[in-house]
Amino acid sequence: MDRFENDKIEAVILVISGIALVAGIVLLLLIGKYNAPSSDDWGYSIQTRAVWEDTHSVINVVKEAVNTSKHFWNNWQGLYSSAFVLALMPNIFSQNAYFITAFITIAILLLGNTVFICTLGKLAGAGKVENCIVANILNYVTLQYMPSAVQGIYWYNGAMNYTFFYGLLMLVISSVFHYVCKPAGIKDIFRLLGLSLSGLIIAGGNHITAFLMLLFFFFFGLAGVLKKELRWFFLLIPFAVTLAGFLINVSSPGTRVRQEYFTNRPGVFGTIKLSIQKILEYMNNWFNFSFILLLIILIPVLFKVVVRFYEKTGFSFEYPLLFVIASVACLCLMLCPPYYAMGNAGAGRVTDVVFYVFVIFCALNEFYILGWLYANGMADPERFIMSFPLKLVSFLLLFFVSFYSLRDDSNFYKAFYDLRTGVAKQYGMETQKRYDMLREENVRDVVLEPYSVKPELLFFDDVKKDVEANNSLAAWYGKDSVKLRED
Repeated sequence: MDRFENDKIEAVILVISGIALVAGIVLLLLIGKYNAPSSDDWGYSIQTRAVWEDTHSVINVVKEAVNTSKHFWNNWQGLYSSAFVLALMPNIFSQNAYFITAFITIAILLLGNTVFICTLGKLAGAGKVENCIVANILNYVTLQYMPSAVQGIYWYNGAMNYTFFYGLLMLVISSVFHYVCKPAGIKDIFRLLGLSLSGLIIAGGNHITAFLMLLFFFFFGLAGVLKKELRWFFLLIPFAVTLAGFLINVSSPGTRVRQEYFTNRPGVFGTIKLSIQKILEYMNNWFNFSFILLLIILIPVLFKVVVRFYEKTGFSFEYPLLFVIASVACLCLMLCPPYYAMGNAGAGRVTDVVFYVFVIFCALNEFYILGWLYANGMADPERFIMSFPLKLVSFLLLFFVSFYSLRDDSNFYKAFYDLRTGVAKQYGMETQKRYDMLREENVRDVVLEPYSVKPELLFFDDVKKDVEANNSLAAWYGKDSVKLRED
């Protein structure tokens, strides 16, 4: 295996995948310059904005964010952690600070994924180059093909409620792996306290990531009971804390108020059936040509790690089909909370989180299946998987897919197109004009011009007739009413 350590082809793959990822990130951040708040952004930040305007005290704003969380917990939804975060929308501090949203959401998404990938890779015996290649490619796929980038990256209320908490979830899961693999000691007390606090925070976010956190703690704790591993068993402590937070979330008075709006709920068995159907539909859409090519590129890299892991541990990689089924079942479980609560799979921000996990699961299943092939003597690293020709093909595929994937249904292309054609800039200018109108002191009833352009990555929602968001927007700027000019 040593002669494969300094593989020049792998180094080239690392560089190209890194350049492709960074180029995409730059495009997504550049278009974020023209981003603007909408819909629920206003309602969650009215009070914190007023406090900032009056006091310019960060401490007072944080206190008011806590009050906002309490208000929504009692009157609309039990997401106590999310409401606190959503009350801190960047625009409360500066009119043009909303562009920060993309920096926050992309950073936490990439950080969560990368830490998780490197944690598992290190445990499996992967080197830095292998970890970086896998992280680059999976992060590229995640950003490039995210189903709803506008809700997953740019709309503060949606992205911070889902993408942000997904990133936190991946960091906590990585911490769990560190906990179970590090030597026992007095630090375990602090690790368990940290995991419990993290679980409590995630439990107050969206129901999907909270549910995943519960499942993860539970199965690790259950494995501790079955394997008689006391340290694993202690993970039932953060499980109990997370469960308590989740119950506080879903049983809040506000949640009961919100549930009254969803009368067509399918029940337990209907939820399971609809979740399975929807996941199969998603998977059929997500396995596109570019994604499959990128998974092929990962084969020689993952196989090298497989060989190391097998020789080190002797793990047999039994029942690959069961592993695949368990992965699909986990994805189905992610859709159970929205189907059970609302009768549907949720908006694009919900689909985004399912997609993030789907991408990670694809790599894990690829690793497991390669392990099964190697453990059963069906793949020779010397003559097949780790051969120079295959790595050269991987390099050429990566070079090709970097360009092929930049087509009109990809997020990087959408950002590039709207920047090149001036659509994003026009949207930003029209948004600035709206800000100026809303800040006119002598105008009590504001009539806004409709947008002439609506970039797919940036535009989520607009002012409508007789909706709460309109009232929130008016209150945010101290107006009596806000509406769109009618043709």
